[in-house]
Amino acid sequence: MKEEQKIGFGLVLRAIAKKDDKLLLLQRPSKSSHDNGRWELPGGKIKKGEFFDEGLRREVKEETGLDIKILGFFEAVEDNFTACKNHEVIKSVNVGMHSVLEDGEIQLSREHRDYGWFTKEELISLADDDKLTRVCKSLLEKGNYDF
Repeated sequence: MKEEQKIGFGLVLRAIAKKDDKLLLLQRPSKSSHDNGRWELPGGKIKKGEFFDEGLRREVKEETGLDIKILGFFEAVEDNFTACKNHEVIKSVNVGMHSVLEDGEIQLSREHRDYGWFTKEELISLADDDKLTRVCKSLLEKGNYDF
């Protein structure tokens, strides 16, 4: 009997961080193996045994150098992708959480090349121009861009 391919499941948390009616997005490097040059919400994969809030705070700190306060649930979407390292099919649940960034200057990690604060209208335009990652676009559309 042929062995069935294992499908992994992961949890990804994303910060919906608003300031003056604008949302923070980070831009992926142009040489990234996926979503190159597209804009995404800060956050990332939660480690095994890690609480959601701890993982989101860790990811945002790693990517921006800032601490966050998590206020509550925004929206969730499922995504499927192929892992770069081992080509394994990964199914992930991406959860957007309303968050507030603490004061300070953003210091980007090497995971991103730029950051920006975008209005609802600018986000819709980025989505229309295919400049958002699939997960970012899906979360914002499902939430009707009401961040």
